[in-house]
Amino acid sequence: MSLAQAVVAPGARTLLHRHRQAEEIYHVISGAGVMEYGAQHLTLKAGDTVHMAAGVAHAVHASEDAPLVFLCCCSPPYHHDDTEIF
Repeated sequence: MSLAQAVVAPGARTLLHRHRQAEEIYHVISGAGVMEYGAQHLTLKAGDTVHMAAGVAHAVHASEDAPLVFLCCCSPPYHHDDTEIF
């Protein structure tokens, strides 16, 4: 397992990506935004937790108001070779 804190600047987004083997959990600490998860778009706010299954493409978009800060837990631990960017 790995645990990291991520910050997405206001109005910015992460690249759409998926992990071949790792599943992820994002727990939002502060800010707000939208998670693109497969075909779904989920609204995120502080206190929300989202589980991403291995193999499902996802990205997060921060709102324009403030940075989106979240904890990212991966199991097995995050490794660049497991990540496919679209």
